[in-house]
Amino acid sequence: MKQLLLLATALTVATGPAQALTVTSVSGAVQVTAFVTDNLGDIIALHAGSDGFSGAPTVLSTSAFATYDTGTDSLSSHGGVTAGWISASAGTVFMRDFGWDSTLGIGGGGAVNGGGPNWSYTFTPSADAVYTMNYSIRGFGNTFGLWGIFNAVDGVADYSNINAFNPDSSGTFTKALTGGTTYSVELYNNANAGVGPDTFAAMDGAFDWSITGPGGVPEPASWAMLIAGFGMVGGALRSRRRVLA
Repeated sequence: MKQLLLLATALTVATGPAQALTVTSVSGAVQVTAFVTDNLGDIIALHAGSDGFSGAPTVLSTSAFATYDTGTDSLSSHGGVTAGWISASAGTVFMRDFGWDSTLGIGGGGAVNGGGPNWSYTFTPSADAVYTMNYSIRGFGNTFGLWGIFNAVDGVADYSNINAFNPDSSGTFTKALTGGTTYSVELYNNANAGVGPDTFAAMDGAFDWSITGPGGVPEPASWAMLIAGFGMVGGALRSRRRVLA
């Protein structure tokens, strides 16, 4: 899989007889920070994970699992991210199992996934271009508090795919880019809830993205690799409900 997704720092995509686009990769990162809090809002468990690159892209993966367990009662928060780059101008992101679990006896407290963007990519297009991200987000269990996964560009959030009561959403996000400008595109999960007894909630997100010239599309070979990589990574990252003793 890593050989399939390993890429060069730039890919030239033809967009017309008089224009070509080169995308230069600067850096990329994935991170997850999971918290568990008591009913006063104080953190009683924390776990964080991260992975990143500078320059040439590579496959990134990380996860976090924070749990408070008394032996009879437990409360956990968790999530994981895997990202692949087919090239500097196309790739995939998979966010899995963002949510929480509690067993009978926990009468208060909270579980939070936070810590900044869960995925980010910084790049510079050589000419005017369009960033396109297709997304599909699904929630499971008691989805109250799973407030979706949203896009941001240079730290400015786009909330068009968040439903405060149901994380299920799908669609396409686009952003016009100016040639010669360095951009950072990001994904954040928005899961944050007080958790009562016997609660299970989880949220998955699958994303594919590309950077093309206006009206352009990635080369056919790139689309084939994107589809293959999307399926392989998705199969490897099927979410599994955690069973708490």
